[in-house]
Amino acid sequence: MPLRFGSSLVLLCLACCLNCRPAMAQTFYNTYVSAAEKAAREGRTADAEKMYQKALALADTGSDPIAANNAPAQMFDYALFLHRIGKDKEAEVMIRRLLKQERKFNSPESINELLGTILFGQKRYKEAQALLTLPAGDKTRNSSWLSTDSRELMLAMCADAQGNAAEKKAHIVKVIEAVKKSRGKYYKSGPDADASLQVIVAWLEDQVRIEEPTILRYVTQTNQKKFGETAPQTIASLCEEAKKKSRQGFSKDALASLNQALTAKNLPAESKLLLLETKYDLLFTYNRETASEPKLPLLKETTTLSEKVRGLSDEKTDQWRYKLLDAYKEANALPEGEKYMLSLIAYLEKTEGPDSKNAADKMTTLCYWIYKGDPQKALPVMDRAIKIFEKNRKPMPSFLVSNMLTSQAENYRAVKNYAASDALYKRAIKIYETMKFEQPLMQILPKYAEMLKESGRGAESEAAANRSRDIYNKFKDGCGFVAFGAGGQITEW
Repeated sequence: MPLRFGSSLVLLCLACCLNCRPAMAQTFYNTYVSAAEKAAREGRTADAEKMYQKALALADTGSDPIAANNAPAQMFDYALFLHRIGKDKEAEVMIRRLLKQERKFNSPESINELLGTILFGQKRYKEAQALLTLPAGDKTRNSSWLSTDSRELMLAMCADAQGNAAEKKAHIVKVIEAVKKSRGKYYKSGPDADASLQVIVAWLEDQVRIEEPTILRYVTQTNQKKFGETAPQTIASLCEEAKKKSRQGFSKDALASLNQALTAKNLPAESKLLLLETKYDLLFTYNRETASEPKLPLLKETTTLSEKVRGLSDEKTDQWRYKLLDAYKEANALPEGEKYMLSLIAYLEKTEGPDSKNAADKMTTLCYWIYKGDPQKALPVMDRAIKIFEKNRKPMPSFLVSNMLTSQAENYRAVKNYAASDALYKRAIKIYETMKFEQPLMQILPKYAEMLKESGRGAESEAAANRSRDIYNKFKDGCGFVAFGAGGQITEW
């Protein structure tokens, strides 16, 4: 008896649903894994754990062959995630569950190394040592999880924790040999075999060789016992841990540990400064997500503390000051930025004298950052700075004075004081003529030509433009950029 159309449609829909079940499950599995990885990157560790667990639970049900097939690799990744957020007991449970699986996507070497590292994180040094010293099987590409130098360094730390100095030294020698072999010409002297673990770790970290945060955590704990919770050595290693966590996607965890350290009583100024600098980097340099804290208050605190610890005119302090001035601009708080710079200049003039080069340097910074769009305010400040720099001209690079003269010439041009602008341009040009160094004139002469044309001196403007063009033709094979001409005739190359 033939089926009616309605019955056929029902059967067809039922067949489609049955066929779609694995595809739907696979979609859920991929969704869980993607969500876990995204949450981990954003530092939402609790959400990441839930998503990892849902992905594994889906594999356990057997309803999705793709999920079940990927379960061993997923267990390894989940164990690694738990280890990186400091949950080594849970990570151990997961990796031991993986060891019971018949199929393993990861090599035995990788699994043993991860388990050894997890045990190391729990301070079970003897057990960790036993796993990390297991003989390697047939090594294939990417079969080992830890780099040779990191594994040997962990073994050195296991020996150190158990008081075996000779074994510790033997492993450190292997670390150095491994680094020499892998770094080749980049290896110069490095630490010797008798150097402390702190020096070894710092040196390897500087060479971008350490990827395992447990090593850095061990150094932090060792420093805490040896020097105290708030000592600069402890804070330095804590900051290295935080940076490593952030690079591995755990920004919020890293920030939490830094914020907790910042609440410590009697925190030395140097240690607090290092914590604040690291916090800024995590929030506004390393972190791909939108920063959860305002930038300006953090920069104010960091810059003020840098001035106190390093000095008002220290190069590192200046770097923070430039960031602070940028933040004032972003926040439309230029009057506050102006007040800050004027008070700094006044203090330097009071303590170092009216001809303070440091004060003059801050004057130019004030003009370039705060007064850039206000030539009327910039004029008297830049005039003072130029006088100080010219008075101390010999130890200063001549091009610095020339650049200041050119900038001031543009300020006078903006307020239509063409006579003053002309005099400053001529002084700037004379510096390079005296030095017999023509190339920089290709940047000055076009601006000078524009000023001359604007002030109605067409013939002189054309002469300046032609001179710029002649210098360009003379040096064009070595030039990456030049502008010549006057007014609308300026050409950029």
